[in-house]
Amino acid sequence: MSLNLLSGSAQRIAKEVQDYSVLQRDQRYLINYINNVKLIADYWRQLKPKHAGFKHYQRHDLFNLFYSSQVNFTEKGTAWASLLKSLTKQLEFIKVKKYTEGDEELSALMAVRVIVRVLQEMEKGKQQGNQAQQVVDVVKDELRTSYEQVKEYNESKEEMQQLMMMLSGSGGNTFSHDSLSLLTFLQRPDDLRRRIKILKDTFTWLRKFSVDLPASFKKSQLSSDQGEVSRIEKLTKETQITHMISSEYSYLALPSDLARVLFALRYVNRELLVYRGSASPKVSLYIDKSGSMSNLLEGVPKISLAAGLGLATLKKFEDTRVFTFDTEVTEVDRRKMVQTLLTIAADGGTNTSLVLQKVKEVDDGKSIHVIISDGVDEVGENVIRSIPDELRKRIVFILIETNAPQWLKNFRYYPAKTVAEFQQAVTKSLQKLGA
Repeated sequence: MSLNLLSGSAQRIAKEVQDYSVLQRDQRYLINYINNVKLIADYWRQLKPKHAGFKHYQRHDLFNLFYSSQVNFTEKGTAWASLLKSLTKQLEFIKVKKYTEGDEELSALMAVRVIVRVLQEMEKGKQQGNQAQQVVDVVKDELRTSYEQVKEYNESKEEMQQLMMMLSGSGGNTFSHDSLSLLTFLQRPDDLRRRIKILKDTFTWLRKFSVDLPASFKKSQLSSDQGEVSRIEKLTKETQITHMISSEYSYLALPSDLARVLFALRYVNRELLVYRGSASPKVSLYIDKSGSMSNLLEGVPKISLAAGLGLATLKKFEDTRVFTFDTEVTEVDRRKMVQTLLTIAADGGTNTSLVLQKVKEVDDGKSIHVIISDGVDEVGENVIRSIPDELRKRIVFILIETNAPQWLKNFRYYPAKTVAEFQQAVTKSLQKLGA
């Protein structure tokens, strides 16, 4: 949010800047500052300085000092001009500006941090008679302190944006989110580091599951029940007659009555050989996104295992549906899956009854429904009774580091207390799809 350049406030700021700024008068500098007045004020409130604020022309000069690629000074011989000229020559300033140049957030942050430190030193100077060089030294100290944070934030943000692009399958610009903001990083730096790990590990497991998922479930084999041949077997039902191999049909082509009798006997005894076309399995995944899923399983965030599987399944199986749940159930695509990873909170429970209701709602009679959670809650007997027996056989739970409650005896479930067990549970859950 920026000020309207024609507003009274903007006009007052412009006059102050024009009268007192030590930067040469350049409309671009003024517009840069006007557009970021609110951002600078937000950081000012965040740092909660005890001292009165700088003048607008001083904030303007500092902001553009960090933001603009080239800054020229006027010939004003003020103490303020002397401080800024000295600042631009310091190695510490040059290192920080490498990251702040052209970045409004970082430039606003550094402008405010320098202001606060200068004010603090000026307050000391009134009491102790500190010299101008001591103010410069304090600013250099602030720049040294800020450098590592600015560098980490900038590099982390770039890494997260690259990961989001790869995970979402988009070659364009990725969406922004509060979890990537500088304020969030300054308030909770470990949170940004945790989210980077979640995205990194999700990408790792996306690639792994893309390779490990059974080859018999590839998209090319999911077109129809009469799709690509997977194997040869004996006739089991009349509908398979059209799939008989050519050698079986050759009996009918022979003029001999004996050949026809032999064909009939083999048909009655179900000894005819037929091609079995690949099935059209459909998968619906339900991924717990409650706060505990961000905890680690052998060093891997549990949500990364589940999301990696979900993204790989979306990529590999055309008809896959993926849902996330905690106290509500939401269907997601690849892009929304990435957003889920960014917004996973440190708290929140699960409502398994809602998941089972969603399964009944979306079931098409042949899908297998895989529910991944690290803590299913109690489900009432009435909910379980409302699920047809045939559908129960197609519902599978993968339980990560949690014990199965008594009611789960009504379903298939696999415990996963290690990463290897999670992989095995995935294989067991899907292996009957092609049956």
